[in-house]
Order: sequence, then structure tokens, then C-alpha cells
Amino acid sequence: MLPELQLLTLTIYSPMLPSQLLERVRQHIQRGEETETIVLLASYMEENPFHGDLWHVLGRYYEEAREYEQAIDAYQKAIECGNRWSGDTEYHLASTLMHQGKDKEAVSWLEKALRISFRLLPELESDNLWEPLRSNERNGSLFAPRLSPTLDRITGWRADLAYMARRMEQGHYDLFGRETPLSREVWQAVIADLDQHIPTLEDHEIVVELMRIVALAGDGHTNLFPFGVEQGYLAEQKGLFDYAPVMFYLFEDGLFVRGAKQEYKETVGARVLRIGSVTAEEALERIKPLVFNDNIMQIKRQGPLLLSCPAIAHALGISESREYLDVQLQQEMKEPFNVRLHKNADIPPWFVWLSVEPENWVSMCDGALPRPLWLKQSELYWFEYLEDQQIVYCQYNGVQNMKEESLATFSERLFAFIEGHEVRALVLDLRRNGGGDLTTYRPLLHGIIQNRKVNRWGSLFALIGRHTFSAAQHFINQLDTHTEVTFVGECSGSRPQFVGEGNPFRLPYSGLDVNISNRFWQGTFALDGRLWIAPHIRAEFTSHDYRANRDPALEAILAEL
Repeated sequence: MLPELQLLTLTIYSPMLPSQLLERVRQHIQRGEETETIVLLASYMEENPFHGDLWHVLGRYYEEAREYEQAIDAYQKAIECGNRWSGDTEYHLASTLMHQGKDKEAVSWLEKALRISFRLLPELESDNLWEPLRSNERNGSLFAPRLSPTLDRITGWRADLAYMARRMEQGHYDLFGRETPLSREVWQAVIADLDQHIPTLEDHEIVVELMRIVALAGDGHTNLFPFGVEQGYLAEQKGLFDYAPVMFYLFEDGLFVRGAKQEYKETVGARVLRIGSVTAEEALERIKPLVFNDNIMQIKRQGPLLLSCPAIAHALGISESREYLDVQLQQEMKEPFNVRLHKNADIPPWFVWLSVEPENWVSMCDGALPRPLWLKQSELYWFEYLEDQQIVYCQYNGVQNMKEESLATFSERLFAFIEGHEVRALVLDLRRNGGGDLTTYRPLLHGIIQNRKVNRWGSLFALIGRHTFSAAQHFINQLDTHTEVTFVGECSGSRPQFVGEGNPFRLPYSGLDVNISNRFWQGTFALDGRLWIAPHIRAEFTSHDYRANRDPALEAILAEL
């Protein structure tokens, strides 16, 4: 033991109740006091050795303090308690053994970490600790291949394909299991087919085929988006996957241009009749196999946005060029017209995740009318009192905390307002909420559960839709289970039980980033096979609603009250 740890054991430890001891541990962790944390946490674990998660935390602190024997013991006890952390414990046990020069034991534990969907792949590839293992060919399956800078293009793409297939097999929660309708035989055949055809394909065509393969995983978090590549071969192909400066959106009555940059303002609000050589309906069918999704709502959400990339449209045989899109449009009550949409380097890579058109774009919303509430602000959470209707409208746009005000503080303010005013209903709008950190939503959820003024049938409404995804899906699962909520809008963008989480790795030749889903989130009952949470009151946007700044979902709620 380190001398300072021996000293602290004698000076700061005194008998405390378990709850007091854990609170002291939390305080020391928050203040970054590592030595004090080790002493107190080790004392607690001597009395209560059944918490695998705390053994893992103690192991991390011992490892940082270079107390490797104690770290190994703590990690092993964590594993004995069933603590897996998606292979994190096994990985850190392997790294501790490497620090001790025990390479063979380290390899064994690293292999175990990879078999149980280990999630720290960037750390594995960047940490120089593993350099002695990388140089040994027997360990080739553990690491990304080292490629020569003079490698030819075909060999480079084949190396990326092989590495991507291996990492997906290692890291996905259950690539060939019950949650994924994919067999190993089909997977291997698809990989072999692309490997054979790589010499005949252009770069953007290869990328689209990689997207098609990744989408076979069958969930909305396993993905490959080719936008904004910063390293590798594709970073040198500047602008290859730039978007055209329009936002397509699939309304209930068809595909429309919802917004565009100023130079294409004449397209805004028009129905899309054709993209390139095919009808809008055919283009949407062709894009489906590339959309990473839990259900059809994600295809509705991201399919139109992917179609605005000329390179993707060209690879799918939709567009004649990877530099522009030729589209046929029609404004209401007017003749069809043709426009050539050139791609634009100013559109950010995350465009494909946007729920509304960028603020500086021309919108099909009527600028002469007040903005609807759901488009009024972009803050993560805010609320407004509709005095005439005695409704509190609260928009929840991201499952995370704002720096200016935590969700806990916001929730206290929200429910204090509700208690102090005449409130008939709380309307919680999650139609722009694509997820975040599901550990942060508890204050809002608990506030709703405890508030009998609004947690009653007919007084609590949640607006949901295609963008309600990931951690936001988990949140509405809890509303569905624990409250008297009425869901309004369209089906949610994820399943109540879904394979998710972020586990990224980078393809060594192209520089493309791939994300693997490595956890199965079960937020409801054991046999819940629903594809979405469906609204009790269906109210989807038409192009006419959006153009007139109407919100059919909010209008449906007002009709109920």
C-alpha cells in the first residue's frame, strides 16, 4: 500500500454508518480526491463486498494509483459479483496485467472483453500500453490492422471491410441473435460479395455498400454515416458526401421540400415528384436499406435527409451525378418545374440528425404567422403557460443537463409553477428529442409521478413522433409504465426494448467511423415486442399543417379538454 494510504487509514477513517460512508465517498469523488476515495471505499467494501459496480470503481482507483495487485483483486471481485459493464472490467483487468508484464494473461482477458461486446474500442486502439501485443501477429484479431501509407486503394478498402466485419461480430450486442433477423451465413455471403466487387466500384459506391451492410444489424444505433470524415483516405476526397442545400421531409401527404438555403428558396414548400430518374416513392424505397433503424419511423426520419446527398443518390442509381441532384417539384396549384441542386460544403455533417430546418434557411412555415410552440425555441427544456387554456406546455428536446440550469432545478421550477397556478393539464413535447443520457431524466419523471394535479388521465399528455428516439424512448417507456399519460402524435422512433448505446471505432484506411450497439435496453415488461409506443390520439403533420403553422397534435389535445 502507498505510504499516504497507510497514513490516511490511521487518521481519517472512523466508524461510520454505511450510508454516511458512501456519502463521504461520493463527496471525495466529486472533489477529485483519489486517495481519500480509495481508503473509504476499500473500508466500505470490507464490510459489504457484494457490490460489483463499486469493486469496479475501486479497481479503477487502484489502477490509477499503480496499486496493481489491489486493482486485480478488485476487478476479479467485480466479475465474481456479475459486474460486466460491457466488458469494461475485463478490459481494465487486462490493462492492469499488461502493466505487470503479464502479456499472456492480459491477452486472455482482452479476448473475453471483446467477446462480451467491449465498448472502449477507441481506447484500445490509441493506448500505447498495448504496443507489445500489436506487434505480435498472433494477436491480429484484437486490434485494427496497421496499414502501409503506400497501400493501394483496392487493398485498403478490402482491409476496411474485413476489419469492420470483425469488429461488428465482436462488438455488437447480438448480431446473429433473437433481436436481429440476420444469419451468419447471409452476413458472410454479403461480406464476400462486396469484397469481390470492390475493384469495380467507385469510392462512394463502396461506402454506400458498407452502409447497407451495417444496416443489416437491424437497430437504430449501429450506424455508419460518411459525412465529415476527418482522417484517412476519405478525408482527402473533399466534399464527396456533401449534401444538397435542401431539407426533404415525408409528411402524411407525401415528400416535400420543408426548407432550403436562400439560393433555392423557390423550392420551399413544393412537393417532390421525382429525384433524378425515379419517382419520389421509388427513391424512398431505394434508400430504405441504408437507414439504420429500430422501426419504420426512423426510415421516415432519416431516409429523406439521406436522399439530399448526391453521392448516395448516385450510388443507388437515382441520380446521374454525384455532384448534384436533378429534382422535379410542384408547388400547390402550379405546373411542375425542374431544379438542379448542387451540393454545398457549408452544410454540417450532423444535418442528418436535425429535427427542423436550420435557422438561417428558408422555411415552408408561413413567416407572416406566429411560430407554433413546438418550433418556438431550441433550448433543451423550457415551458410556457397557456393562460386561456390553463395548460402548461413543456418542451423536452434532449435528455441531458443544460449548463445554465440542470434538469433537476428546472423540474423544481416547473412543478412549483404548476402548484401555484390554475393548471388543467401538462403537455410534454418530445417530438424533437433524439435522446442523450438516460441517467439525467429522473428529476422530471419523478416530478410527474408525484404530482397528482397533472398525473391523472386527461391531465397529462406527451407529444411523440419519429424523432423521439434512444434515451427519449426510454423516458416515454417510464411515462407509459408509471403515469396516467395520454400519448399524442405519431409512433415513436424506437422500440420500447431496443439494442442501443455508442461503441465507435474507425476504419483504418478510409477513416470512416462506425458505431456498434452493444447493450439491450429493457425499459418495460419482459415480453414487450412492440415496434414503437403508439399514440392514443394519432395526429400527424400534413404539408398544409406545416405551411399554415398549425400543430395538429396540440390541437387534438385542446379538443380533448
